[in-house]
Amino acid sequence: MVIIRAIPDSGYQFSGWSVDASGKENPITVTIDKDKWIVAAFAPLDEKEKAWELNCFIATAAYGSPLHPHVKILRNFRDRCLMPGKLGRMLVRIYYRHSPFIAKIVKKHRALKLLVRISLLPMIAFSYSMLHFSPIVIGIIFAFIFTLPIFFVCFYRRRMKNSQVGFR
Repeated sequence: MVIIRAIPDSGYQFSGWSVDASGKENPITVTIDKDKWIVAAFAPLDEKEKAWELNCFIATAAYGSPLHPHVKILRNFRDRCLMPGKLGRMLVRIYYRHSPFIAKIVKKHRALKLLVRISLLPMIAFSYSMLHFSPIVIGIIFAFIFTLPIFFVCFYRRRMKNSQVGFR
């Protein structure tokens, strides 16, 4: 057993553990029976932390940490692309009204975490592209994404038609 204590820098306070540990107790006692990744989270002392400033509830529940790179991409997309506009802020408010309940369910089920991670991948890819590429590159990427399935359907139909001709 090992005792782990999170010690914040000045101006910050400990706010909780994540990944292979949970809760807000500090210090914690951990049994080392395998490799473990334990992350201590800290919050500023002088600001009242708002939920939208750090939390991406569902993604954090699925990935196990607000520090996961995919969660950071989603949070940056929210802050840089959604929050500046009125419609974006409305969508974020709706999300934060309903997502904590969903996140609690996701957090409890390992299979659901995996399903949510897979389901979030298109949104993560979209968010990343919006943050890092020009509109022209984004247009080309999405044109490719949407035309690729059409190409496969046409190819499959042609192949099926040719195989049916041989059976007559």
